[in-house]
Amino acid sequence: QLYPSNKTESLAYLIAEIIDRHPLQSVFAEDLILIQSQGMGTWLQQELSAHSGISALVQCQMPASFVWKLAEALMPDDRHVPIFEKNHARWEIFKRLPEKLSDPKYALLSDYLYRQEGLYNHTQKKQEHDEISVQQKVLFELSEVIADVFDAYQNYRPDWINAWESGKTIALDTLTTLDQTNIKKLEAWQADLWCSLYPDIALEERRHRSRLFDQLIKLLQDPNEKTKSKLPERVFIFGLSALPPQWFPVMSALSLHVDIHFFVHNPCQFYWGDVISPAQKLKLEKALVDKGVSLETAADTFLEGNALLASWGTLGRDYLSLLTDFPKIKESAVSLFDDEFNERLDNGLSVSALQCIQNDIQNIQTTRFEVSEQDDSICFSSCHSHLREVEALHD
Repeated sequence: QLYPSNKTESLAYLIAEIIDRHPLQSVFAEDLILIQSQGMGTWLQQELSAHSGISALVQCQMPASFVWKLAEALMPDDRHVPIFEKNHARWEIFKRLPEKLSDPKYALLSDYLYRQEGLYNHTQKKQEHDEISVQQKVLFELSEVIADVFDAYQNYRPDWINAWESGKTIALDTLTTLDQTNIKKLEAWQADLWCSLYPDIALEERRHRSRLFDQLIKLLQDPNEKTKSKLPERVFIFGLSALPPQWFPVMSALSLHVDIHFFVHNPCQFYWGDVISPAQKLKLEKALVDKGVSLETAADTFLEGNALLASWGTLGRDYLSLLTDFPKIKESAVSLFDDEFNERLDNGLSVSALQCIQNDIQNIQTTRFEVSEQDDSICFSSCHSHLREVEALHD
């Protein structure tokens, strides 16, 4: 079930109502809530206690932690060892890179390292081909970046990981010839480096996130009674701004046996998947004019939307599109969108600049309002450092 709202407080209230009205079967069972950050979990538990008088037997977890614990509970004989998580993988990359940099496939990396001030001079580069000495600090920073990339691949490109471990290359049919050439150069060293990590473990025996997800989905699609007994009664997913696409098959398989509730902050009550920014609108209009379409027709082709929603809402828009396009997720029939703005106008009360902007975003419109000069609902602070930003927020 999907519950969208433009107010996080409304979503918290709804979770509290569901917990109060539909208690779990066992008095010792815990409600499980997946959250974006620990700070969000603390705030949510405070909201639940304010609503019900107490917040007990409510466990807030990060999504990744939930999946690992679920996998360990359902597959105790095939435990996931997090050596491919970025905090561990960066050290393995740091260990393997020096011996790889002399390989022609790693020319992009070695050239980058050579360009760093104080690392090498041209004489060293010409004379030393077998063993390249690198500055430890720069090499470790590079290893962290590569570990981040590999971590993202496990979330968003598991098919690439599987292809590399099978000795194949990724499909590039949809790209231009120039793009294919550039990506093949990048893929050559990335595939080699990924497959060379932890050489003591055979490729087919690796237990990284991509393979773990496949095993977990198969187990959840046809579980025995013992497996079902280890599943939570229900799962709340609260306030996430994004979720990797490969997580949805896991949630879909889990939803065959468990109620899953998505609580999503959505600033707009209407469909806004096709809202584009003014800059995007100009580019699309120009493309039509270049194809011979009249300027008037091109200008009328694309609807005007809210510029802030189009420019700043890309991540949320893509996440909502994934949720609404997934066939097993049904949106709640009850509207949770707040209409306080119109209520204040109807009662002759004043509205702030922030409320005006929020209302425009909620209704995909751009209107002009006059607000009081004393209005301080929106503030701009010029800060010369991150420390000053924290101090300004504290003030």
